[in-house]
Amino acid sequence: MTTPEQIVAALERMSHLLRQVEWDLTYPDRLTPLQRQILWHLYAYPVRARATHLSRYLGVKKPTISIALALLERKGYVRREIDPQDRRSHRLLLTEKAQALMPRLSLEKLVKTVATLPEADQQRIREGLYLLLEGLVQRGVIQEAYLCATCGHFDRGRGYCNLLQKPLPLAERRLLCREHSLLTLEG
Repeated sequence: MTTPEQIVAALERMSHLLRQVEWDLTYPDRLTPLQRQILWHLYAYPVRARATHLSRYLGVKKPTISIALALLERKGYVRREIDPQDRRSHRLLLTEKAQALMPRLSLEKLVKTVATLPEADQQRIREGLYLLLEGLVQRGVIQEAYLCATCGHFDRGRGYCNLLQKPLPLAERRLLCREHSLLTLEG
């Protein structure tokens, strides 16, 4: 196997393991991994609280997101609220029941395992994953990753964030940015 093939095989294996961890976390609450991902995204990034953003970020079709959201609403984990900035659309909000559930849905065991790696290895893995995600976006394999490199605030030529008003070396670029420009999501 070539090195790229070995990397893809390792990523595929990690994907399967992550899915199993998610099933183990969600089973007691009768949730699916997709429902966990939706809840976690709404918890961590409430600014992206719309079905369209969830669909793009999670890489699933809007009907799939709609069904998952309807089930989460029925279970009392999510509620919809008319967006005060755009009365035609709805924001998605976690209920108190969902907020109480979030610590149990954390991937903390994985975070602790990564934390056992030497700092230099952690940084290399992070940077490698960033570059891989950036390449997947550039090749059209995935729609959006909320990376600095795909953000309207980021000047790729200079490696400069116009929002933060500072250069961003690769080590400081974000893998998932709360302030990611919505302009890039629509275009």
